[in-house]
Amino acid sequence: MRILVVEDDDDIRDYLNICLTDEGHEVLVSYSLESAFSEVDSDFRPDLLLTDFNLQGVFDGADIACRLRNEYPQVPVLMISGQPKSACEKIDLKNNAVLLSKPFVRHELLSAIRRLAILPADGTAPQQSS
Repeated sequence: MRILVVEDDDDIRDYLNICLTDEGHEVLVSYSLESAFSEVDSDFRPDLLLTDFNLQGVFDGADIACRLRNEYPQVPVLMISGQPKSACEKIDLKNNAVLLSKPFVRHELLSAIRRLAILPADGTAPQQSS
């Protein structure tokens, strides 16, 4: 899976990169909306966006998700945040997105990614086969 990671904290960004590449994912890491979109092009179409909600600068993770979905509407979003869920209200968690609260451990991160990988594009639970 190709994962675009946008995180402004160097230590967390490095941790995410290590966890994801160890699992065999192709990862593009960035620290801001501007740097992310200068690197995303026809050679790297992300299958998933993993972004911090509270980024330094003008744009936050929700802004990045909206902009990416303008170009790639079906891309699932894993938003990470140390803020209370109520502080992240502008995130549309009903539309193929998950909020993962910091701090988290590796298996929680990977579980959230697996969950998003199996959700249909509309974000509804997958149908159980009989």
